[in-house]
Amino acid sequence: MIRVVLPYHLRNLARIDGEVVLAVDGPATQRSVLDALEARYPMLRGTIRDHATQQRRPTNGKGPIHTLRHRNLKATIWRNETDKGPMFNVTLVRSCRAVHGPG
Repeated sequence: MIRVVLPYHLRNLARIDGEVVLAVDGPATQRSVLDALEARYPMLRGTIRDHATQQRRPTNGKGPIHTLRHRNLKATIWRNETDKGPMFNVTLVRSCRAVHGPG
């Protein structure tokens, strides 16, 4: 059994809470785990790896340049290189607990 923790947007797309426990046939490789994940949650096909090539989608090797947190707020700052020079994008997230459960 393999435990997988997906980022929020993929958990939301697959309509799951928390981590996923997968049964993987044979050795646990990146490909076998992704195969099991996509078989169990077909709506995730194409989000983690390309449909045609089965290769992981490029992440350009860059993470956020800075993350700020205050209580239940999180701001992440991303830098993007463009023809006109660097551009910056800010992602804001507010965490909260569901009072009555999902839905």
